[in-house]
Amino acid sequence: MGYRDAENLVVVGDAHTHCGDWVEQSDIDARNPMVAVEGHVALILPRLAMHRVQPADVGVHRYGGLAGWQSWFGGDAVQRLYVRRLL
Repeated sequence: MGYRDAENLVVVGDAHTHCGDWVEQSDIDARNPMVAVEGHVALILPRLAMHRVQPADVGVHRYGGLAGWQSWFGGDAVQRLYVRRLL
């Protein structure tokens, strides 16, 4: 899955922000995936990520190519995220 570059690195997802609490994809987001490869994951963070963001606040969206997008929010999003604090 994903596009490999010259260093054999693969982009598996991207994150961007929305200005309010809304973390669903806009029409522009859905029509223009950052990496239009099936399986790519787009995370949308609320409030421009200006404050602490909890995993349940994030919209998780998986690109399915011709099948379109799958999206998860709240507890369903948490089940698809693994977030840890680096010390």
